[in-house]
Amino acid sequence: MQQGNPTSLRVPDPGVADLLAQDARWQAWLDVEAALAKAEAELGMIPTAAAREIVKKCDLALFDRERTGEGRYIELSMFDGLVSLLTYTGTMWLSKGELAEAPGSAHMYSVPWQAFECADGYLVVATRQEVFWTRLCDAIDAPELADDPRFAKNPDRVANRETLVPILEDIFARRTVGEWMERFRAGDIPAAPVNNLDGVFAEPPIAEHEMIVEYDHPQAGKVRLPGNPIKMSGMDGTISNPAPMHGEHTDDVLSDLLGLDASIIAALRASGAIK
Repeated sequence: MQQGNPTSLRVPDPGVADLLAQDARWQAWLDVEAALAKAEAELGMIPTAAAREIVKKCDLALFDRERTGEGRYIELSMFDGLVSLLTYTGTMWLSKGELAEAPGSAHMYSVPWQAFECADGYLVVATRQEVFWTRLCDAIDAPELADDPRFAKNPDRVANRETLVPILEDIFARRTVGEWMERFRAGDIPAAPVNNLDGVFAEPPIAEHEMIVEYDHPQAGKVRLPGNPIKMSGMDGTISNPAPMHGEHTDDVLSDLLGLDASIIAALRASGAIK
């Protein structure tokens, strides 16, 4: 390891380092609600984002160790992980002083790029590029929208969002999600249904990619959970086992890693030092 400052959280106010690293607090602190355009976000995304960054940094450090023979001191705070999620909204504020608005599920700089309510649910369309916009207009039986100069190009549609979106909302409400998706798949139009969990796990890729794994837990019984999204050659399926019970591997750790014999382990257990 290289020598380095052991500080794990660097922020302007020293008192911040003493705050509980709670994802809801970071969201409120950074106004991520506005940055994410007030789309409802799962609070657990914040520690998950930080954890994913840690994995990436560890991978890079391990690769560099193999290449140079030197280790690396890794520093990552939950705060910094959340700042990185601000993406273009953070860039626009830092570069132009533009504060993110709150257009629901919509995109600030692409139209249409949002959820629309249909007769039986919601779907999302993302057709910023003109080729997809033209296809969308044909698929919803409104080719005149593509020819309207107010909506011809994406900047035009952004400028006239308040006029265009209500027109699209009225059109989408006339059919079901399934009916629209059939048209959009046939027309190669970027769109997707807004699923609940039952719909998510019924999607064909779930079975195709083996994204449901299961194991038998000694107390909870059979547990099913989302699988590993990373598939690699030479790796067959996802190995999923329950987390160890409290003290389950104590003897193995003490004997295999520390070399303690059974009598010493028994004495430690009798004294209450281990369970």
